[in-house]
Amino acid sequence: MIHLRGVGKQFQDRWIFRDVALEVAPKESAVLMGPSGSGKSVLLKMVAGLLKPSHGEITLGSDNVGMLFQKNALFDSLSVEENLLFPLNERKQIKKAAAKDLVRKFLTFVGLDGCEDLFPDEISGGMQKRLGIARALIVEPEIILYDEPTAGLDPITSRLIADLILELKKQVGSTLLTVTNDVQRAYQIGNQIYLLAQGKLIRGGTPDQVARSESPEIKQFIYGLQTGPLTGGLT
Repeated sequence: MIHLRGVGKQFQDRWIFRDVALEVAPKESAVLMGPSGSGKSVLLKMVAGLLKPSHGEITLGSDNVGMLFQKNALFDSLSVEENLLFPLNERKQIKKAAAKDLVRKFLTFVGLDGCEDLFPDEISGGMQKRLGIARALIVEPEIILYDEPTAGLDPITSRLIADLILELKKQVGSTLLTVTNDVQRAYQIGNQIYLLAQGKLIRGGTPDQVARSESPEIKQFIYGLQTGPLTGGLT
């Protein structure tokens, strides 16, 4: 469903990463972790078509793609309902009554029913995240891209958001690619986990395989070790 072959990205004279290969099968949930500045969000935006690779090829099994941006990218001047109606009006030919019914359905999915007339600055950060997820999903995409979906949330809300992502994945049947540095949420969401570090992509495998990985880069990252190949020296 998502195929990357020999993908690299260069800004001016600096390569962020090179020769990245990634295969995400239909209905699989892949997670991409990595140190800050390693290019995770850049790679996700390239998959979304918002940035072009400097070399290599990215192909998707569908052009029906939804994305949740790290800061949700909600329209502050639009109500909760209007934020959901916007992508429907842009991407689907749907009658007004049917669109409103679909908005109510997705607000119920994410626990925001009754909030239709509120504005983003009138709801909490966790509620804004749920609204962002609903907006990404309301066009029923075959591929969903999540950029740090639990960033800035407390541990309880973070787990609830991850539970919601998985529940909606079952209902919509989408393929997921998620960027996160929250190791526990990566274990919760991902069937396959990857580490992007020092310009290369390392496949960790399933959550159990990642937890037992002998890769020095993966071990240093998931356990937060101060010394190792990501920071110099060996553990």
